[in-house]
Amino acid sequence: MNKLRILLLGGLIFFFLFGCSFVTTNTTTPTTSNDSRYQVIEEEFTYVDEVIPSAILNDYLLPPLHNLELSVSYSIDDALLDSQTITYIKSAQDILYTLKVTIFYEDISVSKDYTFYMIRDAELYNQYLTDQSFIEIKAMIDEGIPNVIDSDFTLPVIDLEGVKVSYSTDTSRIFNNRFIFSFPVQPKEFHITARVSLDSKTMEYTFPVTMKGLNQLPQIPVMYITGQNNQWVTSKETYINATFSMVVYDDDLNPTTLMSNQAIQIRGRGNSTFFMPKQSFRIKFPEKTSLVFDYSENDWVLLANYADQTLIRDYLAYNFASALDMDFSPSAAFVDVYYNNQYMGNYTLSDQIEVSNDRVDVEEKSTNTDTGYLIEFDKRLWEYPEGVEGIDWFNVYGIPYSIKSPKTDSEYYTSDQFYYIESYIALCMNTLMNQGDYSNLIDEESFIDWFIVEELFKNVDSGYSSVYIVKDKGGKLKMGPVWDFDLSTTNPGHLQDDLRGPEGWYTSRSDKNPWYYYLMQYPTFREHLKDRWNEIYDNQVQDLIQSVYPAADSITKSRYLNFQKWNIIGINYDWYTSPEVYNAKTYEAQLKLLYDFLYDRSIWMNEAINDF
Repeated sequence: MNKLRILLLGGLIFFFLFGCSFVTTNTTTPTTSNDSRYQVIEEEFTYVDEVIPSAILNDYLLPPLHNLELSVSYSIDDALLDSQTITYIKSAQDILYTLKVTIFYEDISVSKDYTFYMIRDAELYNQYLTDQSFIEIKAMIDEGIPNVIDSDFTLPVIDLEGVKVSYSTDTSRIFNNRFIFSFPVQPKEFHITARVSLDSKTMEYTFPVTMKGLNQLPQIPVMYITGQNNQWVTSKETYINATFSMVVYDDDLNPTTLMSNQAIQIRGRGNSTFFMPKQSFRIKFPEKTSLVFDYSENDWVLLANYADQTLIRDYLAYNFASALDMDFSPSAAFVDVYYNNQYMGNYTLSDQIEVSNDRVDVEEKSTNTDTGYLIEFDKRLWEYPEGVEGIDWFNVYGIPYSIKSPKTDSEYYTSDQFYYIESYIALCMNTLMNQGDYSNLIDEESFIDWFIVEELFKNVDSGYSSVYIVKDKGGKLKMGPVWDFDLSTTNPGHLQDDLRGPEGWYTSRSDKNPWYYYLMQYPTFREHLKDRWNEIYDNQVQDLIQSVYPAADSITKSRYLNFQKWNIIGINYDWYTSPEVYNAKTYEAQLKLLYDFLYDRSIWMNEAINDF
């Protein structure tokens, strides 16, 4: 802003010093060539043309005429001057005046008009610029502060040189430059005060805002599940019968019942999360059902996100994977869940990781050895064996892999299929361990995208479990889909400090995921990783970071009710709770922790990858 002022003043000084050539004249009394007296007057005007200024910064004394036989009168904008002095008037703006000069010779006269600028006063002009700046800044703030709010909102950031803006409010509080919604029962008017400082001057502006009442807030879809005979879910293996209803709401909070008392089956789901107070569920419909998405499936999951005190980590990760156009990225939508008429909290509705046309789309129900495969890298099997080794899962170089498709209990599954996929995984790993050519074995692009998602979130499971690998008939091995991000982004308390922070590789550590430990030793893989990262860094990565607050704001009412029921923020300190999470005592502090981690992590990865 100061640079702009210097340029403007510099241009006017140039105009003042060199502006005489821009003087305009107009002869108001025609001359008669037959009268020599007109020629005398015209000669005097030649002199006047040179002495009339184009601009003035001070009082200006008009010089006497050369020819003493002549007389002269001056008027400015038709007002006759009492003397030959043009009086300078201080103004914040340049003002264009018209000076009429009339020269008399005996009984004839000739008049000419000259235009000149009265240059603005520097002090008044600077004050004018400051006043204009305040007007513009106020308008920018006014535009950024809504009249009515239904969530937290970010206060306007004024990024202008020399400008400082601070905010205060007469209700609730401001944290991290965001006004914190306080959930009044009835609508409540309050005020935001902006204190603006510029050029040693400070102004305050107050803006009225209305907070909506709790029951006026946007409502996400609501699911009502009732166990048969009000039975509760107690197993993650055995389904119980239940009924399911679902209601969605438009912007005016008008409800629409999508289904009512639909017969379903429900069971618990998750590994460690199954034993947390807020359970996750898997629900099964008798027929393919779309719910809130544009495709239909029989099986859906409801993720409780009990360990994620923002409730949005899975949602962000799945949408980021989708933005990278990975083959299949789980869908995610927020819902409120009631079970047996009790409010259970905010859940993320998502996909069951399985083979289907709209999920992992590979060949199934075939007895061919080279068919479609979905397997899971799952170190949990060493501690909690499921199924039979040699049938349901296999071990390659110390890593257990569970076969999810083909279904090992189906009529299509054969021992040849088991040995085929086991041998293929062993061949890939052996190739990587010996730095061989993997180009005909694995789909490098899918491995790179999966790695970027997992590393950006620094997902604790990327080298432990929920690591899915896919191979279609006649195709290469692909990494994905991504899954399970509740223990990521500084969240997992069971990791030591250096593994939780935003710096350092995680997935490719030798004790985590051997696929990436060996891949990162290939210069070509690192170079392709760099190319892909730089391709997405300015758009998809930045969009992810900037989606943190909008995602949270979209569930304002739901997350409030969720933490009314599950009062854990700043209180719960279990094995999965990091000190950073425990010390973030409010929901807003939890969001800042997540945002800051993704921001810092992206910067570290950008530097590390471009240093390859």
